[in-house]
Amino acid sequence: MQRRVVLLGLALTACAAAPLSTPTGELPRSTWPVPAAPRAMVLAVHGFNDHHTAFVEFATAAAARGVMVLAYDQRGFGANPDRGRWAGTDVMVADLRAELERLRRARPDTPLFVLGESMGAA
Repeated sequence: MQRRVVLLGLALTACAAAPLSTPTGELPRSTWPVPAAPRAMVLAVHGFNDHHTAFVEFATAAAARGVMVLAYDQRGFGANPDRGRWAGTDVMVADLRAELERLRRARPDTPLFVLGESMGAA
């Protein structure tokens, strides 16, 4: 089965600060009510100065329609211990790739989509 990931971007933002040298630790994440047999998964990536709970309303509505929504706090934001520090583009992209791989391994036959809001779309 050929797998595709569809990226849905809502907007782009730019920001700059001193980058973190290395990523550490597990990212805080949420999985809202999971349908018994999800038709699809959406990995939701939040914007600048936001956190993973920004998607709770969307996740609840999606779950009622058989779609599982997952979200994590990007490094430097939300409940991360490095909150307020810019992790750098390479680290943010690596985190997204790692999360996508984790989801693909967990449910290899379930379609996977990425929804990015603002900086999360970048």
